Amino acid sequence: MTNKRDSLNKISVKPFILIILATISALIMIFTGYSQGHRMTAKYSGLIGAALEIKLEATYAHLWFEEIMSGDENERIDNVLRHIDQSIWYASAMLEGGSNESGTFIALDNPELRTIVQQVIIELEAFKILTVERHNNLVISRPGSDIDELYDKAFIKFISLASNIEKNLKQRVVAELSEFQHLHFLMASLVLFIAMSMALILWRHEKQYADYFQVLHETQGKLEALSNTDQLTGLANRRAFDTTLTAEFNRAKRSSTSIALMMIDVDYFKHFNDTYGHPDGDKCLQKVAANIQQLCKR
Repeated sequence: MTNKRDSLNKISVKPFILIILATISALIMIFTGYSQGHRMTAKYSGLIGAALEIKLEATYAHLWFEEIMSGDENERIDNVLRHIDQSIWYASAMLEGGSNESGTFIALDNPELRTIVQQVIIELEAFKILTVERHNNLVISRPGSDIDELYDKAFIKFISLASNIEKNLKQRVVAELSEFQHLHFLMASLVLFIAMSMALILWRHEKQYADYFQVLHETQGKLEALSNTDQLTGLANRRAFDTTLTAEFNRAKRSSTSIALMMIDVDYFKHFNDTYGHPDGDKCLQKVAANIQQLCKR
C-alpha cells in the first residue's frame, strides 16, 4: 500500500508538468507566429510598396515631361525632376532604410536584390540627366527623335528592373509564408502530441487511483469483517452483536414491531474442556458454530 501510494504521488506530478509544457508550447507558437508575421509585414509590405512607388513616381515624371514636350505650358520641369528624385529616394530607402509619410522601409538584406536596386538608381539618375538634356534641347528632342527613343528605352529599362524587384519580393513572401505555415503545423503537432500524452497519463493516473481506492475499499471491508468476527468460531463477535442489536432495536422502534433474542449455551462445556483439553474444546466450539451457521439463513 505504501509503495503504491508513493507511486501515485510521483505520477500526480506528471500532468502538471505536461500542462505547463503544453501552455509554454502554445505561447511559443503564438509569439513566434506574431513576431514572424509582424516581421514579414514590416519588411516586405514596405519594400513592395517602395518598388511600386519607384515605378509610380517615375511614370508621373515621364507623363508630365511628355506633356511639356507636347507644349503644355502649365507643367514645369521642376515638378518632373521632383518626381524622379522621389523615385530615387524610394530606391535608396530600399538599400538603406528610411521613412516618410507613406511608411517605414526596412533595408534589403538580399545581395542579389540590392544589386538590382543599385542598378535601378543608376538608371534613374541617367534618366534624370537625359530628362534635363531633352528639356534643354526641345527642338531636337521632339517626339519621334533619336533622343526621344533613347529616353523611352531608358524609362522602360528601369521600370522593368523595378518590376523584377517587386516580383522577386512577392515570391519571397510566398516562400516565407510557406515556411511560416510549416512551422505552425509542426508546433501545432507538438502541442497536440503533448495534449494527447497528457490525456493518456491523466487516464492512467485516474485508473491507478481507481484501482488504489478499490483495493483500499476491499481492505477496509476485510478489516471490518475481521473486527466483527470471532477468530475461533468465525461467528460474529461481541462488537458485531452490540452493533446489530442497536440497529435492530432502532428499526423495531421505528416500525413498531418487536424483536426476539435467543441465547445458546453449551451444556457441560467447562467439564468437557477440563477433561479433554483446550484444543478439543476449541474444536467443539467450532462444530457448534458450524451448526449454527447452517441453521441461520439470515
